[in-house]
Amino acid sequence: MDHLIELSHIITPSKLRYNSLLGAREDKAEALYHLIRQHDSIGNEEARKYLFEGKKNKKNLLSRTKNKLNERLINSLLVLQQEDDNSYKNAFIKAHKELAACRILRVEGKRKAFVQIAEKLIKKAIANDLTEIVYALAKELRFQYSSI
Repeated sequence: MDHLIELSHIITPSKLRYNSLLGAREDKAEALYHLIRQHDSIGNEEARKYLFEGKKNKKNLLSRTKNKLNERLINSLLVLQQEDDNSYKNAFIKAHKELAACRILRVEGKRKAFVQIAEKLIKKAIANDLTEIVYALAKELRFQYSSI
C-alpha cells in the first residue's frame, strides 16, 4: 500500500482531471485513489472495510483493486508532463519518455520513425549530459545502422 500512497501523491487530482485514464465512471480503483489521498496512512484493513463492506473475499477484491490502481497511476505518470522548476529534471523525464517511445517503435519495426526520434534525442541527451540515454541510444542506433 505504501507504493500506492507515494504514486497517488505524485499524480494529483488536478493532473488527473486533464487525463481520462481513470475513466468517466466511478469505480473501486478511483475510490481507493481518493481514499488514499484523504488518509495518508491508510492500511489494507481500513481500505477493505471502506470499499468492500459486506462483500465476500475482501482480500482478493482489494488486491485486484490495488493492482488496477497501480497500473493506472503508472500510466498517468508516463502520460502526464511533469513541469518543474528544475530544467535538468524535466530534461531527464522527457528523455526517458522519448527513449521508451523509441524502443516501442523499434520493437514494432517502425525503423524510420525510430531513427528520426533517436537521432534527435541523442543530441538532446548529449547537450544535457544524460550519459545513460546516450549509451542506450548509441547501442540501438548501432544495431539499426548495421542491419540496413
